[in-house]
Amino acid sequence: MNDLIDPYVIGVLPGAFVALSLGVLLLGLLALTLKMSFILGFLGSLIVGTLVAVVSLKYGLRGTLIIGIGISLSLQGIASILAYLASAASNRPFLPMLLGTTEYVTWNVLIYVLIIGTISTLLIWILSWKISALEYGEDFTESFRINYKRVLGISIILSSASAGAAVGCCGIIPFLGLISANIAKRLSPLKPSGEILYSIIIASMVMTISDTLASVIVTPYGSLPVGAFLSFIGGLALVILILFEGGIV
Repeated sequence: MNDLIDPYVIGVLPGAFVALSLGVLLLGLLALTLKMSFILGFLGSLIVGTLVAVVSLKYGLRGTLIIGIGISLSLQGIASILAYLASAASNRPFLPMLLGTTEYVTWNVLIYVLIIGTISTLLIWILSWKISALEYGEDFTESFRINYKRVLGISIILSSASAGAAVGCCGIIPFLGLISANIAKRLSPLKPSGEILYSIIIASMVMTISDTLASVIVTPYGSLPVGAFLSFIGGLALVILILFEGGIV
């Protein structure tokens, strides 16, 4: 797929956060319970992911990226407004989750995320060659007896589950997928299953380093959100990729 397409860039993560914020406004503290926060994050990711998939079927990768960026920017604006309202309504420090933070993560949350992430990753790994075939179009996949829309739908559900779990746990973690996936693709260019393994390892390393650096800097509101570092690194990575790719096609 296009190297620039990422859950944050195309609006999937902001969509999950919007759903979580709306849940806090409508349901109160119930929305911040372990299962409910993941359900809300999943639904938000699923709605945006489905919308982006429909766009990709009609307009291709270029249209997906351009429209996805527009959706992402709009949802981030909405998420910012809702985060302020949700913070006031719940009397909880909700704003740090806009940029992603591990400050509120407990062992129970971590185990829950690990279970969801492991199941989703294993299923994606099993279907990796079919998912990789999607970028060549519906005619190509049908020649290999791959149901294009079914595989696309399954990949959206699995990705939404992972994104929803991540947002419910830490808020919006920007550009992590962009950084890890592009490095992994260059380490394992012809093997989708190897690319997934490298992505997991690289994402874990980048997240650990960024979180360690963020925890060193203490503000009146607690430690600095880990997303502050990832936004800086990811923004530079996005610019470099656009320059090397010669555009966003």
